[in-house]
Amino acid sequence: MPFSLPGELVQVEPADARHHVKRGKIASVLEPSPERIDPECPHFIQCGGCSGDKMGFHEGNSHEVVDVERCPISSPKLNEAMAVLRGHLKERRWPYFLRSLELFTNEEQVQVNVLDAGDKRLAKSFFDWIDLDLPGATEPSLEYGEFRVSHRSFFQTNRFLIGQLVETALDGAEGTTAWDLYAGVGLFSLALARRGFEVAAVEASMSAISDLGHNMERAGLNIPAYKASAELWMEEQTEAPDFVLADPPRSGLGKNGARALARLKPRQLNIVSCDPSTLARDLATLRSVGYEVEGMTMIDMFPHTSHIETVTKLRIG
Repeated sequence: MPFSLPGELVQVEPADARHHVKRGKIASVLEPSPERIDPECPHFIQCGGCSGDKMGFHEGNSHEVVDVERCPISSPKLNEAMAVLRGHLKERRWPYFLRSLELFTNEEQVQVNVLDAGDKRLAKSFFDWIDLDLPGATEPSLEYGEFRVSHRSFFQTNRFLIGQLVETALDGAEGTTAWDLYAGVGLFSLALARRGFEVAAVEASMSAISDLGHNMERAGLNIPAYKASAELWMEEQTEAPDFVLADPPRSGLGKNGARALARLKPRQLNIVSCDPSTLARDLATLRSVGYEVEGMTMIDMFPHTSHIETVTKLRIG
């Protein structure tokens, strides 16, 4: 149960019921574990950032916003940007219909993306106003080291552990041919190409494919990139490469993706997963056709949260 530790005695109260499933939440901890520590953040249990006129993160399992003045585990630049925007909220020219903003940073610039403005269009003057106090906020992309990342493209948020994630994900990769499934902006594709692999990068997002092409060209690498869902692309393939790296979204490989890999049977398959439950489901399919788990490494990309990144190495005989 969320916010409980093994061996604890807790008092639970009903939360909600969906599809005949009863849910509960902790009302109090009667006998705490010796491993329990008090959270540094006063919003920890309510806030869904790590597990109206407000600015902050969504409440856990909700679309309600928790008013957060400062997030102790967030980027200093993001906290600074939130403070600036919080001041703007108090001014009359703040659009009343603006419901949701998204912030990204490379710790030098902050990108502000509008997610929900209802059926209204924001005037250029609004973005000019934001740009005065957050220079570069309206730029279409940010630079993360050698990677251009546009606002609709995915990139790992913990820049301190990206190098370790790449090394772990590609550890033990052998052969001459490789696929990078769910390739994003090329985080693993570039590393594979530099290791001498003939790489095929597959990504469904047009924004990410554009960034991947830019990053590849800037790095002086030639990597064929396919704009397609990994599942449909694999259905058209008749032969597997020596090595496959898959970094799917939280929903995992899914039934079709796992079945496609099970049919093709690449000798080496490494999966980067951010959700243990969908990873377990996908591994069940892959193990049923003969894959063995050689090792699993957990990387704490989101410290002080319940989220963990898992790199699983599989091999088939």
